[in-house]
Amino acid sequence: LTLSQFFADGQERLALTDDQRRLLDAWALLTAPQKDALLLLMQTMY
Repeated sequence: LTLSQFFADGQERLALTDDQRRLLDAWALLTAPQKDALLLLMQTMY
């Protein structure tokens, strides 16, 4: 079960690109500190 499948409620499918799906799948494997670090990194990019 992927993160995107978890959030799909059966009636409404999320329309994700392959890149978005890969990102969510990778995110699900990170620890909380890794997620925090990645969010901080991403915030410097925009």
